[in-house]
Amino acid sequence: MSRKHQIVYVGSNYQILEYLAQREDLEITAAYFQKKHGYTHYLVTICELWGITYCCADNSDEIWADLQHREAAELGICCYFEILKEKVFSHPQKGFINVHPSLLPKYKGRTPWFHLLKNNEHYSGVTIHDLTAQIDAGNILAQRAFPVNFNDNYEELKNKTIETIKALFDDHLVDIIEGN
Repeated sequence: MSRKHQIVYVGSNYQILEYLAQREDLEITAAYFQKKHGYTHYLVTICELWGITYCCADNSDEIWADLQHREAAELGICCYFEILKEKVFSHPQKGFINVHPSLLPKYKGRTPWFHLLKNNEHYSGVTIHDLTAQIDAGNILAQRAFPVNFNDNYEELKNKTIETIKALFDDHLVDIIEGN
């Protein structure tokens, strides 16, 4: 096995954190998530089970207070609903990527599922892109679509999105870290 790629995780999705923790090619050097998030207990449990250093923080300033004292990881992964400040997303050697639950540039921002359901879309997907100061505007690195059925609800869209994120990471994460 070659060396593990070091990443930082900023997010609220415990399923993605656990997926990343289980990968043999990655080392999560730190994880950051919101204190007030409904799944904080799951995130803490995953970190403790996998020996991941973590910090519960409500904003970029609280993340930065911890992150600035750490050696820069290769890449940061963001699955987060708050805007990160540049000092945070520029700390890792190769910056941060964001995982967005739509096929950008369509449905930027916090509520893509609401809009795709409202507009009766027949497909959606996931976009991995460079994190920049502009919301959901960085270079698109990978995308994958999935079908949206007329009876899909929030939970079904969440499950399809999580499985799509995992598939995108399986196919592209190491290449993104290595700059390919």
